Amino acid sequence: MKKLIVRFVVAALCLAFLTHATKADAQIPVSGKQAAGIFGVLIGVGVGIGVGVYFLVRAPHNVTGCASEEGGGLQLTDEQGTKHYVLQGETAAIKPGERVRISGKPGKGANKQRTFAVKKVTKDYGACSVSGAAR
Repeated sequence: MKKLIVRFVVAALCLAFLTHATKADAQIPVSGKQAAGIFGVLIGVGVGIGVGVYFLVRAPHNVTGCASEEGGGLQLTDEQGTKHYVLQGETAAIKPGERVRISGKPGKGANKQRTFAVKKVTKDYGACSVSGAAR
């Protein structure tokens, strides 16, 4: 309680001193080079924050599902059974009938089917359930 009162008093005193400053005391002349430097720093900070937020918020490209073999290649059906991906890239560790989580880059093939360029197998969960393998 005592800290709260001290903070309130300090804030009130600072506000009182800032509001009683005369116009001549409050203005500091800024040269053109200084203004350009200030704007450059502000723009740089804004860009830095934007890039940081982008990398923190962007969704990782991971898919979990059941792998199957069709037409001599591997296909992955997601856990909801709504999306089917033709797997490309590092598929040596993926076995048909296994439930896996893979990371990589989704895309579209020549005939507009979904593809997934596998970078690595993040996790192998074992065999798919009977309904997952049948899809």
